[in-house]
Amino acid sequence: MNNPAAITRAERHLASVEPVMSTAIRRFGPCSLTPWRNQPFNVLARSIISQQLSGKAAQTITGRVLKLTGARSLLKAENVLASAPDALRACGLSGAKTRYLLGLAAACQSGELDFARLRRLDDDEALADLVRLPGVGVWTAQMFLMFALARPDILATGDVGLQRGMQLAFGLASRPDPERMTAISANWQPWRSVASWYLWQISDEDNPGRKVTV
Repeated sequence: MNNPAAITRAERHLASVEPVMSTAIRRFGPCSLTPWRNQPFNVLARSIISQQLSGKAAQTITGRVLKLTGARSLLKAENVLASAPDALRACGLSGAKTRYLLGLAAACQSGELDFARLRRLDDDEALADLVRLPGVGVWTAQMFLMFALARPDILATGDVGLQRGMQLAFGLASRPDPERMTAISANWQPWRSVASWYLWQISDEDNPGRKVTV
């Protein structure tokens, strides 16, 4: 995904099969989706923090957790585990998110969650493995596959930004449901992660305050 040649192939494919994507590519330029390959815990932890929050709120709380754990930009399992639950809640995390974050850190430290193993699994297998973790739902797992494992064909149908981007791009009366999103995007395979980036740009252009935070 962070291979410029792969991005170019993706854009050529999308432009050839979907006029809406061709227009978006011309409008927004080359896709700058940049997965964080070597930071899997950071990506997953940030996704948990971001659940059901606006981009601004997620950034604020993440910044507090980074400061608490003594990190400049990356959340690390060992630093999270060293933090008291009350201190994490004081950063703005709910009680549930505090448990999820500490549980995730413990799973990483114990080897229960093996990122090297996840990389060897296909998309469906990796998703199933991730959603077994407390606090990791389908959206969080999909964001992880896209941004940490650099999987090229992820379409998070539950993401409001993608729903809104698709609604605007195709002039739909309402946000599409997962079935319609899957049908519309069928020809975009195997590059739906890149297509998602363009849908996010369309959504952000209409609503600049909404940002994907991972």
